[in-house]
Amino acid sequence: MTQFIVTGASGHIGNNIVRQLVLRGEKVIALVRRENDEALKFLNIKKVIGDIRDVDILEDIIDENTIVIHSAGVICFSEKKREELDDVNIRATINLANTCIKKKCKKFVYIASVDGIYRDEDELIKEPYKFYPERIESLYGKTKAIASKYILTEIENKNLNGVILYPSAVIGPNDFKISNTGEIILNCIRGKMMVRIKGGYNFIDVRDVANATIQAGINETKSSYLLTGKNVSIDELVTLIYDKLQKKHLPLRVPLWLANTGLFFIENYNKLLSKDTPYNRQTLRYLGSNYNYINNNAVNDLNLQIRDIKDSISDTIEWFILNKL
Repeated sequence: MTQFIVTGASGHIGNNIVRQLVLRGEKVIALVRRENDEALKFLNIKKVIGDIRDVDILEDIIDENTIVIHSAGVICFSEKKREELDDVNIRATINLANTCIKKKCKKFVYIASVDGIYRDEDELIKEPYKFYPERIESLYGKTKAIASKYILTEIENKNLNGVILYPSAVIGPNDFKISNTGEIILNCIRGKMMVRIKGGYNFIDVRDVANATIQAGINETKSSYLLTGKNVSIDELVTLIYDKLQKKHLPLRVPLWLANTGLFFIENYNKLLSKDTPYNRQTLRYLGSNYNYINNNAVNDLNLQIRDIKDSISDTIEWFILNKL
């Protein structure tokens, strides 16, 4: 009988994948760090407690009837977690792929990121077949590019029956560990959103990512797919959040150059205090970068359905109010 192994099962994408698999009646093994993680409470699954970097654990649970969904990863855009980024996002991912090759697993689904794709300023962005880690500014993006390059090579050489998925910024409920987008929404709910920044990004609902990921595991697929949704400006995002909250007075709107100057001082202040922040000048660059993604392949092959951003925001706000406030 086919079983699904989900790494990073308590994360935002991971726990939504597990929830959809359970609803489908699938057999699920969740690789987690803690037994009583709130993201997986009351779900009818088997939990394996361990570290994604432990090869012995991986070899014990993977076999030829296994579909492995690898959603574990470290998301950080500062220098603070350089060693952990390399260790988890690169080495552990490569070890997992090699274990899947050795154990001849049924399918390996790697959830990478659009941040690992190098793109020119004005081009339409499609699934990449070459990677340029040295050209990517963020450490996080570099690690995803290096891991994706290795896995794509193994897929193309027919050593690994696998597929790589590249989600953009994820939004949606069951955000237990609070994603970067979730933090923006929480700040708006709590009245801590001081400014709106010019720029935007591509957002996709986490439930749409989860559904497409499962389809990638059970269907015949190409080697990779962009899982992207709607292009939304930060101005529009915050406005939609405030409309849902029925708040009238929007935060002050500031240009990117002014926000960049302010973050320069905040970053240096936090360094003195040995503190990290989800906002820095590196993340700010993404708001002004090219995010013109083409997701036709995922729509056609993985039944990727893009729900309205208003519904995603509404459902996320309602979930946060019920669970985090």
